[in-house]
Amino acid sequence: MNIKESLDKLKTLLGADASDALSIISDIERQNQDRDRAMKAANKESEERRIELEEKDAVIKSKDDEIAKTLSPEAKAEIAELRKVKEAHEALLTAKAAETLASWTEKAKLLSIDK
Repeated sequence: MNIKESLDKLKTLLGADASDALSIISDIERQNQDRDRAMKAANKESEERRIELEEKDAVIKSKDDEIAKTLSPEAKAEIAELRKVKEAHEALLTAKAAETLASWTEKAKLLSIDK
C-alpha cells in the first residue's frame, strides 16, 4: 500500500471531527506530491545527462578510430615515404641555390673591374 492510500484510509477512519489531523494529513500529501515531482525532475535530468554522455562517448570512439587509422602500418609507411620525398626536395633546393650562387659569382668575376 502506498502513502496516498494509507493517508486516504486514515482520513476515512478519523472522520470529519478530526480537522487538525486531516490538515496534517493534507500537508503530508502535498509534501509527498512535491517529493514525487522532484524525483521525476531528477530522473529526467539524469536521463538527459546519460544521453549526453552516450553522445560524447560516440564522439570519443569515432576519434579513437580516426587515430587508429592514422597509426596504421600503411599510414606509417606513407609518412616515411613522404619524409624521404621532402628530404630529397630540400636537397634539390639546396643544390639549386648553390648552383645559382656559383653562377652569379662567376658572372660577377667577369663584370668586376680590377684596379
